Amino acid sequence: MRVIRSWGGVVENTPDGLPVVDRLASPDNVIIATMSSVGFGLSPAAGKAISEMVVHGRCLFADLSAIALGRFAETPSDWRERAGWIAAGSPIAEATAGGAR
Repeated sequence: MRVIRSWGGVVENTPDGLPVVDRLASPDNVIIATMSSVGFGLSPAAGKAISEMVVHGRCLFADLSAIALGRFAETPSDWRERAGWIAAGSPIAEATAGGAR
């Protein structure tokens, strides 16, 4: 079989399944952008938002506070187990115990 294209990477997801687009206060000018399972549909808008955050310090065309990283500040470290993504007691669950998210 002849392969024309292939893709590899990590498919990440957040506890609420929504993307994160945020500019961190420290270190300065670090932008976080994840698209979870909506990357292809949101990529044009995300690209514009990210460019405005870099150039102007904020997104000019939309309020992105609902998808800021800070919304996970109170997320318990065992959220993956609670959501049924990984089994309690598994090596992954043990590795994330103790506050890692």
